[in-house]
Amino acid sequence: MGRGLYMRFEDAGFMSRLRLFYRNTRMSSADILRSQARLLARDLAFQTQPFGKSRSSRLLGENAVSKEIRRVYKAAGELGMSTRLAYSIRNSPGTFSGLGRAENPTQNPDQAGRAFVWLVSKGKYGEARELLRRVGVAEEEITTIPIGKMDGGEEHQKARHGPRKKVSRNQWPRRIVADKQIKTYIRKIQRNVGIVKAGWAAGAKMLRGTRDIPQWVTRNIGRALGGTVIDQSNNPSRPTITLINNVPWIDKNLTEAQKDRAVKVQYQKMLEAIDKALRAEARSAKLA
Repeated sequence: MGRGLYMRFEDAGFMSRLRLFYRNTRMSSADILRSQARLLARDLAFQTQPFGKSRSSRLLGENAVSKEIRRVYKAAGELGMSTRLAYSIRNSPGTFSGLGRAENPTQNPDQAGRAFVWLVSKGKYGEARELLRRVGVAEEEITTIPIGKMDGGEEHQKARHGPRKKVSRNQWPRRIVADKQIKTYIRKIQRNVGIVKAGWAAGAKMLRGTRDIPQWVTRNIGRALGGTVIDQSNNPSRPTITLINNVPWIDKNLTEAQKDRAVKVQYQKMLEAIDKALRAEARSAKLA
């Protein structure tokens, strides 16, 4: 469960300036606290991985997703597999084109490789396995990997582990499928990019707005348990607002240093807003 982030100000000078800010803006202390908490939620979303809010930040996350999935699923035509297949064909007693039986032992191995890719793409998995068997690669490592249609991501989910549910860099392929099917699954899972940030965006939404938080983050509001706000801004003795990100692995995507930076950035912005309001009040007093 994600941990709440508490903001507490006990600086007497700061509180004195904040009271003047209330008077200048004609906002209640509760309204200002809610406004600042919303901005803090925005800054926390920015600091949470993938860092930032730009298109490049989104692409960074999407590329990471693609790499992980392709550790689990291999396309029939990928270079590493094709090279192993071609080597086996060159050293086999005969070849199989996928369209006929074993014929010329000197047949171009690339032709058999293309036939294998074609058979997998057409769902002819039995014939694809038969091709491998006939060219003598039954004992090769590649034939121990199931050949078939996409399993809806079942093998991918099995391969994810650890607090962040990541696929190991050393993950051995679990299934050989058509490349088109892998790409379709990748696009589906890439929509989850930004889901950890969305825990903070959910809090911002409860505090009246997600302005400046990108759509690729806000689209995930409400998913993976989302976020929560405990609003006690009207408490006369101790007004507080608590932001809680309920995504289970939030602490793996937001370090203590990043969290502290978000708080410091918003604290500094509050000071700047107060100073601006006080300068405006001073100018008004001189005109009066």
